[in-house]
Amino acid sequence: MTVQIKKVESSLPVSGLKDLLASSTAEGFGMVQRLIENWNNSTNKFNKPGEALFIAEADGKVVGMGGRNIDPYLNDNKVARVRHLYVLPDFRGRAIGRKLMEKILDVPPGQFLRITLRTKTAAAGKFYESLGFSPTGEETTTHQLLLSKKGVKPMAHNVHQIDHPLIHHKLAMMREKDTSTQDFRTLLREISMLVGYELMRDLPTEEAVIETPLEKMRARKLSGKKLCIVPILRAGLGFVDGLLALVPAARVGHMGLYRDPKTLEAVEYYKKFPEDMSNRVVIAVDPMLATGHSAVSAVNSIKAAGATDIRFLCLIAAPVGLKTFHAAHPDVHVYTAAIDRELNDHGYILPGIGDAGDRIFGTK
Repeated sequence: MTVQIKKVESSLPVSGLKDLLASSTAEGFGMVQRLIENWNNSTNKFNKPGEALFIAEADGKVVGMGGRNIDPYLNDNKVARVRHLYVLPDFRGRAIGRKLMEKILDVPPGQFLRITLRTKTAAAGKFYESLGFSPTGEETTTHQLLLSKKGVKPMAHNVHQIDHPLIHHKLAMMREKDTSTQDFRTLLREISMLVGYELMRDLPTEEAVIETPLEKMRARKLSGKKLCIVPILRAGLGFVDGLLALVPAARVGHMGLYRDPKTLEAVEYYKKFPEDMSNRVVIAVDPMLATGHSAVSAVNSIKAAGATDIRFLCLIAAPVGLKTFHAAHPDVHVYTAAIDRELNDHGYILPGIGDAGDRIFGTK
């Protein structure tokens, strides 16, 4: 499937929006109909300074849309608003919404100071928060993103929330306070395999000649760099068995960090890596990306050891942790099973799963 994001310049492709109109109406959303009506009566043609409307085409078919207006609810032309973002249900989970948002957030330098939006669903809220938006708690503006004078580089392409029914189910079981230590460990191992499968989707392969019981053939095997898994102690150890089940030959390094209870900053107490880190794909793992300080510190040490191809794997991330992490390491992709709402005063993710280390090892 080839996806193209195109800017609507002069005429609205109304005939191409028929599927979006029917689908959005069936789901109880009116954004496509409002877009067409407002365009036709010239109320909103996305033609003011800084405004833009985009459509997503998959193999020539319009499968999504979204735009950027000056916020019509505020008397401030320095505030933009995300408008009419919608993707056909059959094409969700394929990063089309993220690609549209990348275009919407590609704001001309200095044009806007912030961008707002309103969403009615929790799932959409999590999606926008994964892009760096923060909840406002307001009715007409549920989320906003502050922009620098130089514009914003969206982190949509760096955050991968793995959407799969088995992950949702197993994570729900892990969240329950009465889940036993044994079950918690088992579920974490299973989820680490499911998320790890997606994380390793782009590992390079090469053709090799093998022989089946019937004949020789050319098959694909992994090629290129070997892998190194680096758990952040102690909770990161819960990921190791599941990932090693996928890649038994991977090396395992260790990064010892604890969080200062007063400052919430990461304090290093141990590290041990293979010698050839520069020749490996490194997967740093920690169940929780909360404040982001431990993840930043761990990746700092991994980079100092020579690694250049690094991915970060967690179970749950908080929006503030994603912001902190990508401010320090914009080149490192984050893979997570969920993005939760916020942190409490003690730096724990809400709604979260509690202290992951204590629940893995049965301590308090």
